[in-house]
Amino acid sequence: MRAKLLFLFLLLYFFSNAQNDSVKTKQFEKHTANAYKHIYTNQDSAYLFFNKALKLTEEQNWHDSKASILSYIIYVSDYHYNLPVLKHNLNNLEQLLVKNKDSLTPNSYNNLLPLFLLNKANYYFKLEDYKRAKPLFLELYKSLKAKTDSKENITNLSSVYSFLTNIYTSEGKYNSAINFHDKAAILLNKHPHFFEDIESRKMLLKSYMAKIYNSQKQYRKGISLLEEIVEFYKQKNYKNSLITSYQALINSYILSNNTEKALILLSNSEKIYRKNDPFYKILLELYGDVYAKKEDHLKAINYYQESLTLFKNYRNHEKHIDIALIEKKIAESYFNSKQNEKSLTHINLSINNLTLLESKIKDITTNNILTNDKTIEILHLKSKILTKIYTSNNDLEYLKEALQTSLLSIEILDVIKPTLENKNDKQFLINNVYPIFETALNECFLLFNQTQDNSLLSKAFYILEKSKSTQLLEVLNLTKAVKFNNIPQQLIDKEQQLLDDISKIETDIYTSETSSEKQKELITAREIYNSFLDSIKITQPKYHNLKYNYEVISLDNVTQKISETEGNLSFLYGKNHVYQLAITKNKIELLRFESTNSFKKKLIDFYQTVSNFKSKYDNKKAYQLFNTLIPEVLKNKTNITILPDGFLHYIPFEALSISSSKTKYAIESFAISYGNSFTLLDQMNQIEYDDIQKKKILAVAPEFYNTKNTNERADFSPLIFNKKEVQNIANYFKTDTIIGKKATLKNIEKDLAHYQVLHFATHASANDEYPDFSYLAFTPTKNESNLWYIKDIYNTKLNADLVALSACQTGIGKLENGEGSISLARAFTYAGAKSLVKSLWKVNDKSSAEIMSSFYNKLNDGKNKKQALQYAKKDYLEKSIKELKHPFFWAGFVINGNTEPIANSYNFYWILYVVLPLLLLVLARKKLFYFFK
Repeated sequence: MRAKLLFLFLLLYFFSNAQNDSVKTKQFEKHTANAYKHIYTNQDSAYLFFNKALKLTEEQNWHDSKASILSYIIYVSDYHYNLPVLKHNLNNLEQLLVKNKDSLTPNSYNNLLPLFLLNKANYYFKLEDYKRAKPLFLELYKSLKAKTDSKENITNLSSVYSFLTNIYTSEGKYNSAINFHDKAAILLNKHPHFFEDIESRKMLLKSYMAKIYNSQKQYRKGISLLEEIVEFYKQKNYKNSLITSYQALINSYILSNNTEKALILLSNSEKIYRKNDPFYKILLELYGDVYAKKEDHLKAINYYQESLTLFKNYRNHEKHIDIALIEKKIAESYFNSKQNEKSLTHINLSINNLTLLESKIKDITTNNILTNDKTIEILHLKSKILTKIYTSNNDLEYLKEALQTSLLSIEILDVIKPTLENKNDKQFLINNVYPIFETALNECFLLFNQTQDNSLLSKAFYILEKSKSTQLLEVLNLTKAVKFNNIPQQLIDKEQQLLDDISKIETDIYTSETSSEKQKELITAREIYNSFLDSIKITQPKYHNLKYNYEVISLDNVTQKISETEGNLSFLYGKNHVYQLAITKNKIELLRFESTNSFKKKLIDFYQTVSNFKSKYDNKKAYQLFNTLIPEVLKNKTNITILPDGFLHYIPFEALSISSSKTKYAIESFAISYGNSFTLLDQMNQIEYDDIQKKKILAVAPEFYNTKNTNERADFSPLIFNKKEVQNIANYFKTDTIIGKKATLKNIEKDLAHYQVLHFATHASANDEYPDFSYLAFTPTKNESNLWYIKDIYNTKLNADLVALSACQTGIGKLENGEGSISLARAFTYAGAKSLVKSLWKVNDKSSAEIMSSFYNKLNDGKNKKQALQYAKKDYLEKSIKELKHPFFWAGFVINGNTEPIANSYNFYWILYVVLPLLLLVLARKKLFYFFK
């Protein structure tokens, strides 16, 4: 359809210039008509006749018609994926539009310019050169979105939305991709009369959504859409669209491990391809993918080699990521068939296609290689190949190069992360590349065992730190950027307001029936936010750089700050091994044990035992687990900080047994706290909040009306002991309380930033499917929400030294690689809390109240938070009968983050106004006594 439209424009331009020469006119008509017949069937014939027409326009100085003919040739070369012809004619058209602008009619120029920019951007898109394509599309987007008054502008804008959807999907920016996909859908529904084949446009949008689903590993959704699309294009007989849809569907089946279905579709679709079809190289690659999945590596390599030859011809034997990815697949097939030397050869060829200019592989840095997730995957494979070669020949040089390659992968990850503003996109990237951290630690472990080089312990520490809590670090960096680097507060306020707007709309959509109007509001709000982020990169580069500073604390820095009684323990829970880095004042150990299904079952069994008071505590198993998890070097320490990973986030280490013969809990000998990363802990310790002494503690105890009588905080049943728990805190600290009917969400939100300590004794719920909608509950009201969702807590500003979440499962949530548990507790850290008391299961109301009261009593005595919680639990155990000593009743609460003591101004004022006057009175009486004496 687009070709027909362009043909009409072309004739219009021609007749406006050539009506004075009927002979030339007829020649032109004949050439263009002949060319038109061959557009979709024979590109060479189409070029032949268009070039004859082009020659006529040059002889007659018909500049408008020349521009139109060039646009036509560009369309044909685009349709047939003939990139050399496309590039050549784009250059010719660009010269004409620049040099002969004054010779073109204004109408011709205004219509051709956006079409030229669209085709130029499309050319870079086909090269997968998104760095050059995206700015052109964004420029078109900005110019066209305000000009939706013509058919040409609307259709061009629709194309721009489609391209940006694909680019953002390829970059892993799925939030932005969905945003532009939805924009295209809205445009299509609003202006259906501007699109001649609207059903094809709808299918195109479905194909983009399928690509997003597949990229996010939601293969069922992707396959469902693609099957519908293939059937549609079969009926329409649109060959290119049918071929690409078949290929996308086949790829989905391969990714979802349905190789038999993929082979059937490959065979059925093969007859559609034309001679010298540019899509045929992808067909061969897909055959290779199927046989690689089936572990028929020889067949896979043969298909990949055929595909590689066509890709090299297609890319004119120049470096390209397409070639790099095929070489990687060949290397992977050799690696899986244990031909490691051949594998290394091909992975180096792959990397060579990623390097810029003539960089040598041994000199690669983040400055001279493409930086994307595919590069990380390729480098990761090389690292594994080198390690495998080392295990066969014991040549340490291979292992050293493997570690160097892994560290480069981690550096590239740091380059990519700031380009992803959406936290879900960041997390998806980290999930995909997370195995590089285990690979790097494996190399450190093997090298250290062979060399005893202590610098490798520092590298292991660096790798562990890089694997943890990226997004929380960004938030703390932002806090420091504002406080110490004169970043304008209005800038931060503006970003916060935009995030609040998005959050509110998302909540409206989640909690009610989705309406198209709300969807439109969300698209607009996200667009405004993304534009804001783009602008501050330019106007406030310092702010952007500070926010995304991924430097980590050094191992030396950590060891200098710990005492003789302290020990630190950092975990990485990998696919093959669980790694432990144990740090004391005088000794550091890098250890590991196998990550087996048996070990995971032991963890799950232990969690199920301690979180259910009906389950019998097995001392022997708890002691075995203690010996597995706690290295010998830490067993003589009294103060331990643990950085868990994976399912270890759910384990209360203080409930492990330290005796094989009798039940003796770890809490009796160790004060234990938890952290996300040492870098994050260090950053938290450095933060000093303003005016935190204005108000000390805010303690909240909502009221719930369900008549069900239970001590467990599971549903919205009444909480019998939460009011007493809150009132007890006031015995030790200056405390503001919000209790009962007054404890609504609206009442507690407005003044949170002025308190040093926040205590919530309430209900909570963890939502694994939609973690952002886990919540704390407050007193229900008729007209307002009483649920405080994680995503709203993220957008709250706190100045809290401590947040105590005396509620169910506040430390439980969906486990994400590198970030840990996406829980309510994490949300409060994100909002600015330096430390948290959180729960790992549905805690008991009565025992919670007792432990919390004792906890604040110990804080009041001057103990640090870690010791205060330890003593509170020990006191509970000493006072309780045997049945109530089960870990269910006391081990659910753990402390995370900064554990420094909380200064009690309440005690200070008591000393100032009561003790000091009495002391002065005593002294005065003594002086008087001696005077009269």
